Amino acid sequence: VSRNAVPDGWSGDLVAAQRAPNGDLYVILADATGHGLAAAMNLLPLSRIFYRMVDKGFALSAMLRELNGVIREQSTADRFVAVTLARADTRNRILEVWNGGNPPAIWLRASGEVLRLFKSTNLALGIVENSQVDVRTEVVQWDEAAQLFLFSDGFVEAENAASEPIGLDALIARLTMNTPGKRFLAAVQAVQDQLGDWPAHDDMSL
Repeated sequence: VSRNAVPDGWSGDLVAAQRAPNGDLYVILADATGHGLAAAMNLLPLSRIFYRMVDKGFALSAMLRELNGVIREQSTADRFVAVTLARADTRNRILEVWNGGNPPAIWLRASGEVLRLFKSTNLALGIVENSQVDVRTEVVQWDEAAQLFLFSDGFVEAENAASEPIGLDALIARLTMNTPGKRFLAAVQAVQDQLGDWPAHDDMSL
């Protein structure tokens, strides 16, 4: 789900998912600097690269270098893109995540226990040359059903009338108190409750 801060039909967030030929599920959540059309323009080539490289079964590391190179080539120096990339190998129960500049991705057991927070340990893409991008990923294995929640900073920074952001802790609490099938909508409702009638100051994606 996405909600635009600028009512022009353009979002500075991108969410996409695609299965590779071997069945692995790839997901990207990208958040470009700025809002509206200017931010959306930075994302247009990223979606094409993502789908093309997933179809060919490329590793996340290769995808990150390609994305970074395109952002640096086609954007001005003050434009960059926070990116979370994830790959789920459901055959071997392996989850691989890379986070550069986005809020922590939340990995939850069905019981509600937080298994891991995949925090940003990298710069957003487009800031440094490819040779300086750390493409090492976090790799974990699971032994039972779990859920991974990715979201842009606008989602966790949604403010109420008193300019108070919802915050990561409140979002985690709302997720853990609900059953797996209700967690996504519960998170959306938590942010809508926080905003009330106030407009969002940033694009929001979950």
